[in-house]
Amino acid sequence: MTTTIVFLHAHPDDEAIFTGGTMALLAAAGHRVVLVTATKGEEGTPRFPLPAGESIADRREAETHAAAELLAVDAVRFLGFRDSGVAGSDAQDHPLAFGACDVEEAADRLATICAQEGADVLVHYDPGGIYAHADHLQVHRVGGLAAARAGIATTYEATVDHEYLHFVDVHLVEGANRSLESRKAIGLPTAMISTTVDCRAVLETKWRAMAAHASQIPDADPMLPPEQFADVYGWEWFVRHGPPGPIDALPS
Repeated sequence: MTTTIVFLHAHPDDEAIFTGGTMALLAAAGHRVVLVTATKGEEGTPRFPLPAGESIADRREAETHAAAELLAVDAVRFLGFRDSGVAGSDAQDHPLAFGACDVEEAADRLATICAQEGADVLVHYDPGGIYAHADHLQVHRVGGLAAARAGIATTYEATVDHEYLHFVDVHLVEGANRSLESRKAIGLPTAMISTTVDCRAVLETKWRAMAAHASQIPDADPMLPPEQFADVYGWEWFVRHGPPGPIDALPS
């Protein structure tokens, strides 16, 4: 049966890093995949100079659409909030900062999108936000409330298995975690993870989707050799709440 799965992510590139393989596999299985991104990554630092008149938000929005096309995402929506940046930055005080926004307002926006898109399933983040960035923590809160308001019975919390990754210091989430003032354990222990997806069959697609975010992510080729890229990014992890859904039917 074809279902519509809405993925809520905090920033452009999160979708490719944490769920890109799952999104591609779902689309290949005939499901409809919708990407909702809370912010446009306004606080990201570009890896190269941007053309005059182009903002980092413009560039990252375009990169999101490019990555989504590679992953066969059916629709891309932005929730309309702003990147909160890191703790202590002025960005956290911006009136549109996602990390400090009214959770009920954001959940209503997301629930409306879910209704418009006919969502059967919603994917958001684990309670720790995968890692403890303010916007990632907010994805968990907003996603859970929106699912309840939209009457979505099956939700998945995207996470990483920190026991699997404990020996891997080259995963991008490790670098992001190191950028925080207070480092916390990323993801969840193996015993708390309900659903593991083997993404190796679509690994080249995931690599290309990550590379589409060129303003933020170095080329995958020099970043990791192919075998190590598979070891690091070949699996994606979720915690399901509610009845089994389409992600449970993917290779594990």
